[in-house]
Amino acid sequence: MTKGDVENEDDEEEIPSFPAELNPFWKNNAEKFVGESISAVMKGAEGYSVLIYLAPLVLWLLSLIFAVMVLFRKRYEININSTSNSKRVFEDMVKIKYRYIRISGFFLIFSFVALDAAFLHYLNMF
Repeated sequence: MTKGDVENEDDEEEIPSFPAELNPFWKNNAEKFVGESISAVMKGAEGYSVLIYLAPLVLWLLSLIFAVMVLFRKRYEININSTSNSKRVFEDMVKIKYRYIRISGFFLIFSFVALDAAFLHYLNMF
């Protein structure tokens, strides 16, 4: 087989091309699908399903708020000359910050549970 034979075989085997048809029915149908897809999703998210989808976001926000509250300063009255007072103020400060971190962690865990519920609801398994 020579190079000329290969070129001749390629010329014989042309891929057929068809001109694009303008079919107004399918064009209108495609436009309708695109236009109504968002409204169909929003119609399906009525009632309690809106709460299912918003719950993870609200819980994440609450988790973030409590986590950031640990970073805020609070003014404490302290007597530098009293070691027992200094110890008590320090323990109170740590207790409050630890409580905020625990609350933040609980909200984060609940948000993942809510996210699982939203995911299962989206897949119509809930």
